[in-house]
Amino acid sequence: MKKVLLVAVLACLLAVPAFAQAVPTLSTGTREIGLGGTIDLEGESGLTYDFSVLYGVFIQDALEVGGTLGYDFVEGDPDNTTTLSLEGLVDYHFLGDTAFVPYVGGRLGWSKTETGDVDSDAITYGARGGIKYFISDTVGIEAGIQYMMATEDIYYNDSVTEPEDTNLTIEFGIRVLF
Repeated sequence: MKKVLLVAVLACLLAVPAFAQAVPTLSTGTREIGLGGTIDLEGESGLTYDFSVLYGVFIQDALEVGGTLGYDFVEGDPDNTTTLSLEGLVDYHFLGDTAFVPYVGGRLGWSKTETGDVDSDAITYGARGGIKYFISDTVGIEAGIQYMMATEDIYYNDSVTEPEDTNLTIEFGIRVLF
């Protein structure tokens, strides 16, 4: 199922260039809001919901600082897993003359994970990179990859019964500039 979803999203991203001619302006003072979610390539089996909201400000051309608030829910057997996260971010965008804008960045934050009767808090940190495709001067879609580490074992990977301290995810989202 994950492979089918990934192929469908990539096909949509490849089809979009036929409709767009936008080149974004990511200059000092520009603000960005976004909605997103992830596909977890190493995730626990079960139904997964993962949502995040983002707010960022470009403090200089192509350099953005901001934050995200995220909520994850994984339906597991026998317990469900929920995670609430709050992260700061720094992203650098590689500007050009096209609607495609690659970026690299990092995140630092806090996560609280609950599974059954077990609660875990952790400081999280990691790197990310990807590409934003702007379908207009102010609206873009994003696809990226993120590798996160944590100070505690809070990530359930590969259907393991014990959590781990690293996680690899693919992110998708929509971004609006103003």
